[in-house]
Amino acid sequence: LQDKGGIKAGTGLETATDLMWSMCSSEIYRMLVVERGWSGPTYEIWLTNVLNAELLDHQKYLPTA
Repeated sequence: LQDKGGIKAGTGLETATDLMWSMCSSEIYRMLVVERGWSGPTYEIWLTNVLNAELLDHQKYLPTA
């Protein structure tokens, strides 16, 4: 993402790495899926949405007319 300029403005590489590392941890998975009863697909969709919202520069990916 950094090489293509896709990380959200104001989010540095270290912060982006920390966000990915923490959100993708086995502990978060265990808490939500094992302890709270989320399904695997629900967790996957949630994780995709969180990482998308927190990391991507959406302006970079908007279609041009």
